[in-house]
Amino acid sequence: MNSVTQEKSIDELLAELSARRRYNLWQDCRMCLWQWHTHSFDIAKRLLDLAIGSAGFLVFLCVLPFAALLVKRSKGPVFYSQVRVKQNGQFYRCYKFRSMMEGAEERQDEIMDHNGQEDRCRFHKKADDPRITKEGRFLRSTSIDEFPQFWNVLRGDISIVGPRSPLPSEVKMYTPDGRKRLDVIGGLTCYWQTHGRSDVLFPEHLKFDKQYIKKASILQDIELVGMTIPAVLSRKGAC
Repeated sequence: MNSVTQEKSIDELLAELSARRRYNLWQDCRMCLWQWHTHSFDIAKRLLDLAIGSAGFLVFLCVLPFAALLVKRSKGPVFYSQVRVKQNGQFYRCYKFRSMMEGAEERQDEIMDHNGQEDRCRFHKKADDPRITKEGRFLRSTSIDEFPQFWNVLRGDISIVGPRSPLPSEVKMYTPDGRKRLDVIGGLTCYWQTHGRSDVLFPEHLKFDKQYIKKASILQDIELVGMTIPAVLSRKGAC
């Protein structure tokens, strides 16, 4: 009697060990597939960045003389750089054609269209910002002021597609949900760019970014690049 019970116990134990091994093997396979998918996506995304970034940088070099002449009609340097926050909370220097008068940052607090609360933060500059020069307004409306950022793309600071890289002062206002935007690499364009740009307030902005992160794929990036072209040409939300 005891012998039969002992044999059953051993059989049950062996069956349990076998089931655990199969489960662990399945979990290992899932992990390997996920890592392969993530790694392959990162490689494809970087190749896309290098291809479009290189083409964009060539366009930047072509418009550089024209843009420089426009910018220099007002006092100040041709280029403007600003510290932004990229993936995982790291900092980088973002480059643009200067579109504001010299010393504009000193008046930042009196111009920003927010009251210190994240859910009401507009993020982008006001359309009637008095610091923007006449030439700068043209550069912004055509998005030419963004062309130097193709250098940031080639450097790997940002991607062609991804959530907008925020200012350090904006990150300080983030809730834990808002900080999820920093889990992925930032970009020049995303859903916010194709759905109103500066007209998009933070709650909707965050919703778009979470949608992008959830659906992350190289096909989505290509689709957003295609959607960006008519959005830029329409100048909707540009300021």
